[in-house]
Amino acid sequence: MPARRSATAALLAAAALLGVPEPAGAQVAPALPAAQHVAVTVDRESPRRVKSVVGLLQGASTSLPESRWIDRLRPALWRGTPEGVPLLRAARAGARFELVVSDLWGYPGLDWYGRVAPWRDLDAWRGFVTDLARRYGGRGFVWDVWNEPDREYSWTGTRAQFHETYRVAAQAIRAAAGPGETIAGPSVSAFRRGWLSGLVGFCADRGCAVDALTWHEFADGTSIIAISRHARSARALLRSPAGAAVGLRSVEVNEVGGRGDALLPGEQVAYLDQLERGRVDAAARACWQDPSGTNTCRESTLDGLLDSDTRRPRAVWWVLEAYGAGVRSRVASRSGHPALAVLAARRGRGAQVLLGSFDGHDRHAPGPLAVDLRVRGLASSAVTVTVTRIPAGGEAAMTPEPEPSFRLAVDGGAVSVRLPPIALHEAMVVRLS
Repeated sequence: MPARRSATAALLAAAALLGVPEPAGAQVAPALPAAQHVAVTVDRESPRRVKSVVGLLQGASTSLPESRWIDRLRPALWRGTPEGVPLLRAARAGARFELVVSDLWGYPGLDWYGRVAPWRDLDAWRGFVTDLARRYGGRGFVWDVWNEPDREYSWTGTRAQFHETYRVAAQAIRAAAGPGETIAGPSVSAFRRGWLSGLVGFCADRGCAVDALTWHEFADGTSIIAISRHARSARALLRSPAGAAVGLRSVEVNEVGGRGDALLPGEQVAYLDQLERGRVDAAARACWQDPSGTNTCRESTLDGLLDSDTRRPRAVWWVLEAYGAGVRSRVASRSGHPALAVLAARRGRGAQVLLGSFDGHDRHAPGPLAVDLRVRGLASSAVTVTVTRIPAGGEAAMTPEPEPSFRLAVDGGAVSVRLPPIALHEAMVVRLS
């Protein structure tokens, strides 16, 4: 189809030059915007120590999907409940399990599963949490006390009642499961520093642990590129006297990625880049309802990374696979455009560069970007360059095909590559070998 449109436009242009009238009803194809040139630099000799921010939220059963689609992502965190997440599969994949205690107690939006609000019967709440901790303690879980207490669906009490509910749970977990477990909160639905600092301050006064500060990032009403700033603000609490008093040692975004961004490869690169830049210790992909109506929180599709009919990878899965392949050998990189995210890694004697063009939700979306890539720190005299484009493929399963490779000489340990334009929402994997 694109070739036919180009041919039609060329014929109409030639007819205009010759003075031949356009055919009745003919439409001239709009001119494509010129690609803006963007410089991207990668320094192979500047390693960066980062933690993987690939994580999952529910998204699997004991048999589905196939293990190869999980293992190749190298997930570091898996969040949910023992009833909703196959614990053995999570452990085999190398993921730490995060148990959401409130999912088992119930929410006001679900009539508390026939119970009462925990602050109305703290003894029953303490007993419930103690039983859970005795059953699952000693496995190195993260214990997420309450999910989104800033939303009426999940919480209808006061902030003070939340703090007391958290305190009772944290003390019950520590008493029944021991000191090796991580206790986390407040898991609010957006970055709200007052909630984070308020919980830390309360527990510093009342003697409860906050091992991990947690919140969600959906870029609702804010920018994707605000995530790194939020994380740095949260990390400042680790260095505070109150943070030391409660044992605070990590910050985690345990649901990340907005509904509208869930199937967009370029935006996925941007979320990963921002989480790394903010030095987030762990993260988990959010699950939503697909445009077709499939609830990816309940289907075994790794939170929508796989197509619900075939259980095969969508475009966004390939982004996370490329990310997982590079996280242990991350090197410094720099993008010359605020809406072009870049993550680079060593790959043998060469390099891998993951690019994503994204709408940050705070500016006009960029047009096509022509990337001038420069990679430094190469020891060989020449490299083979392979470019794989990951298009904004939506819901359908797909396998990206690499474009024809080409060979370039290395000059002074560096090589410069003019890449084909990358469109909005697309991702691109560039491998130099």
